[in-house]
Amino acid sequence: CPRFNFGIPTVDSVLLQVWLCLYHLMLSPACQQRYDWDDFKKNNALRARKFMTEVLMDQLPVLSDLARFLDQLSLSAPPQASKGALLISQVPELWESIMSGTDWKSARRDTRNNIANASKEDRMEEMKKLADVYGANNFEEFMGDPKCSKCGQPAEQRCSRCKLEWYCSRECQVASWKEHKTLCNTLHEASKIQAV
Repeated sequence: CPRFNFGIPTVDSVLLQVWLCLYHLMLSPACQQRYDWDDFKKNNALRARKFMTEVLMDQLPVLSDLARFLDQLSLSAPPQASKGALLISQVPELWESIMSGTDWKSARRDTRNNIANASKEDRMEEMKKLADVYGANNFEEFMGDPKCSKCGQPAEQRCSRCKLEWYCSRECQVASWKEHKTLCNTLHEASKIQAV
C-alpha cells in the first residue's frame, strides 16, 4: 500500500527490500541454473505479479526486468534447472521444532518489558541500527534518475541539509521549502544526533 510524501506516492523501504530479494532470487543466473521449477512454484511466483504496481515500478525501476520474467513465465513452461539443482522448500519438521520449542508468551512478555523499560539511550541506539539498515542511501544504486520533488522534471540538485529531496532548479527548491522544512529540520537534527 503506497504512502504519500508531499503528494507523491512512496513505497515502504522494508517492502522495497523484499522486492529486491525477489528480484535477485529469480533473476540471478546462479539461482536460475540451480532452482528447479514445477507448476506449484511457478503459480506461487506468478502471484507476486499482481502486486507490482506503477508506484512500485517508479520507486524501483529494476523491477521491470522481474515483471518481464514473470510475464514470460506465465506464458511458457518453467525453466529447467541443471543437475545438482538447489532445492528450496519448507521442511515441516524444522518448522514444527521451532514453533513447538519456543514459549511465545514469555518471549512476547520479555520483548514488551524490554521495550517498556528501555532507556532513552537504548532506544536511540536501536533507532540508529534501524536507520543504518533501512536508510534511503541503501536504495540509491537501484533507483532511476532523480526527479524534482516539486515539478517532476529530471533533477540534478539535492537539498544540502537532509540530502533526501531532489530539485531541478533553485526556484523549485524555494517554492517547495514551506512543505519540506519540517521534514528537513527533523532529518537534519537526527543526523546530528546520529553523528554523536
